[in-house]
Amino acid sequence: MCQKNILICRCVSFILIFLVAFPASESISFQKKVQSSSETELTTQIQDLAYESGRSSARLQKALNNVDEITRLDSIPQIVMAINTIDTAEDLYFKANQDSDLLSEFILKNKTRLKKNKMSAFIDMEGLINEAYYTHRKTLGNFLKAYNTMLKFMRDNFDDIAKGKIPQRDIYEELFYKYRSALDANNEAYIMYRKFVDQYISKRPALAEMMSKARHDLGE
Repeated sequence: MCQKNILICRCVSFILIFLVAFPASESISFQKKVQSSSETELTTQIQDLAYESGRSSARLQKALNNVDEITRLDSIPQIVMAINTIDTAEDLYFKANQDSDLLSEFILKNKTRLKKNKMSAFIDMEGLINEAYYTHRKTLGNFLKAYNTMLKFMRDNFDDIAKGKIPQRDIYEELFYKYRSALDANNEAYIMYRKFVDQYISKRPALAEMMSKARHDLGE
């Protein structure tokens, strides 16, 4: 297989992994005294949603790290292993999106109650969900899909591509171009969103501390 198949570009990480800073096994001390069962329920719900979203995002990050480690596609077994890796990443991508949306919807729905109960950190967190976030999320999904489509075509047409047969070789070249375009678009969207996140949390010390802790926990 041609040298192009050595994929060395780094796949960018998924944002909101800092939510792992809210482990379910630890209490969040927003208030020393809980005034009502309603407030207790609110704290439990937001804590559980934040934990689940953070955990699924952290799992996605690990899966993306595995995607990063795909370097050579010189044989069908290597390609099949790569497909399995990306299949896993895609499944976790959809799960992370679902959990993030559930958390976001809960925060929006309960913003007044959260503020009243000294949980404004979650409201600040919701400020990270903007157009740039959704652009990055979409481009990440497009990248994984384009990569998987290319690999599955390579798996099914490995010998013909290696021999330069037409139209298999031309189709492969087109799929490779789509893959690289999707990767570039994702990297660009990530850089833009990361700049926004850094600026946003720099003005919010509590949120910055949460982000720093999560990055440390994940080894960034």
